[in-house]
Parts: sequence; C-alpha cells; structure tokens
Amino acid sequence: MRQFGILSLGMIVALAGCSKPQPMNEPGEPTRPAPATRPAPPSQPAKATKPEKKVVPAVPDKPLAESIRDLQDPSPEVRMQAAQAVAKHGAKAEAAVSALNDLLKDKETYVRRAAVGALGSIGPEARRAVPRLIELLQDKSTLVRTEAVSALSRIAPQAQGVLPALNAALKDKDPDISQKAVEALTRIGKPAVPFLIKAAKDDDLGVSLKAIGALGDIGANAREAAPMLSEAVTHREGNVRRKAADALGKIGPKADVLVPALIAALKDRDADVRRFAVDGLAAVGPEAKAAVTALVETLGDKDPDVLRQAVLALNKIDPGAKGVVAALTKAAQDKSDASLRRQAVAALGNFGKPAVPPLIEALSDEETDVRVQAATSLGKIGPDARDAVVGLSFLLKDDDEEVRKAGGAALKKIDPEAAARAGVK
Repeated sequence: MRQFGILSLGMIVALAGCSKPQPMNEPGEPTRPAPATRPAPPSQPAKATKPEKKVVPAVPDKPLAESIRDLQDPSPEVRMQAAQAVAKHGAKAEAAVSALNDLLKDKETYVRRAAVGALGSIGPEARRAVPRLIELLQDKSTLVRTEAVSALSRIAPQAQGVLPALNAALKDKDPDISQKAVEALTRIGKPAVPFLIKAAKDDDLGVSLKAIGALGDIGANAREAAPMLSEAVTHREGNVRRKAADALGKIGPKADVLVPALIAALKDRDADVRRFAVDGLAAVGPEAKAAVTALVETLGDKDPDVLRQAVLALNKIDPGAKGVVAALTKAAQDKSDASLRRQAVAALGNFGKPAVPPLIEALSDEETDVRVQAATSLGKIGPDARDAVVGLSFLLKDDDEEVRKAGGAALKKIDPEAAARAGVK
C-alpha cells in the first residue's frame, strides 16, 4: 500500500508538470514556439498586446513629375507620400492640382489630409480645387477639416463661397477648427469683416467672443464694426464687454463712436472692462480729449491696474489736464489702501514739478514701499524736485535699507552736490 501511494504521488507530480496543449495554428501559419514563461492563471486574463506603432518613413525628395504619377498609385501610403512630396514644391507644383483635387475624395483619411495640405502649399494656383475644399469642411475627420480651413485661406480667401464657409467653421464643434477659422478670417482682413460682425451677434457665446476678438486683431480695417462693438460694450456678459472694449481700442481713433463707447465702459462694474476701455482711449491719443474728465475720475479707481493705465492714458491724451495731480494727490493720501497710495505716488512721478509737494509728503508714509516709491518718483522728476532735498536727506537715516538706497539714488539725480555732502556714493 505504501508503494502504491508513492507511485500515485509520483504520477500526480508528473501530470502536474505537463504543459497545456498549445493552440492549433491557422492553416498555412508557421509553427509557433511554446511560450517560454508559464501562462497566467485562468483567474487573471492575459494582458492585451499593444499594436506596434506604425513608423512613417520620411518623405523622399522626388522630381515633381514622378510625384504626380505616384498620386494615382494603388497604394494609399504611396499616394499620401506623393502628396507630401508635391507639397515641398509649393507654388511650382501647379501641374499636380488636378490629381490632388481627385484625391480630395480618396477613401483614406490620411490621403485626403495630405492632398489638402499640398493644395494649400501650392496656394492661389490651386484655385480650381476650392469647391471640393469647401465640401471638406464637413468631412468626418477633424484633421481634414482643420487642413481645409487653412488651405482655403491661403488659396482663394475671396473666392465665391469661401468666406461664408469659413464663417460657418467658427461653429465647428472642434475648438481647434474653430480657432483655425478665426485665424484664417483675421488673415483675410477687411473682406471678412461683414461676416465677423454677423458672427459676433451669434447666440453661441463662444462664437461671438472669437468673432469679436478677430475684429480687434484686424484693427483699423474693421472700423465698420465700431457701432456693433459699441453695443457689445454694454452686453450682459462680462466676457463680451471685455472683448468688445479691447477690440474698440485696437480699431483706432477714426471710429466715430469709439470714444463715447469707451467713456461709458470706464464705469463698468468689471475691472477688466474698465482697463480695456482705458487702454483703448490711450491708443486714440489726443483725439480722445473728450474722455479727460472721465479719466480723471478713474484716478480714484480701486483697481491699481486701472489707475495706472488711466495715468498713462492721460499722459498720452492731455498731460496737463486740469485736476489730474489733485486726483492723484487724494489717492496718495488714502490711508485705507497702501497699494493705492503706492500706485498714485508712482503716477505722480510723471507730472513734474506740480507733483513735488504730495511726493514730499509721501516720503514720511508709514509703509516702506510707499516711501521707496516716493523717492523714486522724485528722482524721476529730477532737478525740478529740489524742494525735496531735505526730506530725501532724512531718508538716508531710515531703518529700511531699500528706503535709504532709494533716497540716495534720488538725491544724486536731483542735486548731486547735496548727495555728495550727505555721503551718498
């Protein structure tokens, strides 16, 4: 019985060591070697093998005639590479336009995309392909639609049907294509403005914002959009008001309704809208004198960026405007907001001698940054700030090193002899 038990155990061990039968090969397939490792247990399904990434070889440089012939090759890979090779010839490849136009209906996505890219590289000489390129703006492939937008803007932006098609592409569900359409319409410029004005009124906020941004980027050539943008400055959505104010500023000074619209935007509840309005008025320059009073009021804005930009705008529009120094002086004395005081003190440095008294007062501000800025602004004014020599001399004994440095630097610019007597090196 003991021997039988041992034999049975040996048989069990031997059976356990046997490998499982290998799966049969498909007919005609070479015999597969047995796996070198033990297969995964049934409870743990084997990991799926990742397909090997296809390596696309570099497109060889070929004579144009050979590449044109390859555009009709039975192999889609060859057709794709032929289109890419044609693209390298640029405008000289006009002879390939007919064959490339045929490839726009190729069943392979990557072939269609390569053909579109090649036509775009050829440029205006590929004009006869425009109708099919417009059709491709509805292609199921995002990559093909993207290439079609770019190609149309390079080949014939003003050809019949192109501008409406690009305008429609603004609504493409893919953000990359929509952005490409914006860029294309911006490059086209003035002829695209009527379409962008219409798109700016679209119920889709994203489309509207992109259209308004494009109008601003077109600049002076988009002046006919000024009335619409002036209305958009009062839109219920803050994003639209910001974009519209920014676009109005970029359009330029000859838009009749520009200045009144930007003046109204200076009172917007959104600080970004106010800042864009100020920037727009600064871009207009001296022709925006009607905005001086509103800009002086803006010097009391609680947003430091708006205040700073308002000062710069006044410098460009009317540096000697009545009330500017007084408004900045009031801001420089606002005890509740140290940041506002520093911004106002920095701004006063742009107004010369009339700004010296409030700057001298600011030299004794409780905040280190304000004292440093007051000294810096006085130094910027230069010799006209001689009345500040005594106050700056006191700063040389300030507890803060940065204040002492700023005081010494200002003294050297205002009165070098006084600085030397004080031991400023």
